[in-house]
Amino acid sequence: MSTKLRLLERIIRREVRRQLAESADLENIKNVSFKQLVNMIYSDWKNVSPYAEPYLSAMSTMRNPTDRYGFDDGYSIIMYFLSNASQWKGPVAKAVKAELKRRAKG
Repeated sequence: MSTKLRLLERIIRREVRRQLAESADLENIKNVSFKQLVNMIYSDWKNVSPYAEPYLSAMSTMRNPTDRYGFDDGYSIIMYFLSNASQWKGPVAKAVKAELKRRAKG
């Protein structure tokens, strides 16, 4: 087997493992902490929109949607983030956004 073929095989295996881990997280997304949701956003969205980043940064300081950030309540921060995160796409984005909406509704 050539070196290029082995390298390609390794890359494919790594990607499959990553996707399996990601899908396992998405299946249990209702059980993850708020911090883990924020970390999922940071790890999946490589170039965070400059419009969404301040809200994502604020969310990273919160433990749950009932926390406050400055004069804003957590629910508002989440909704501002969601309204500015339309460029973030994919299965992780869809699942995390839906979970954030669910949690923001209380």
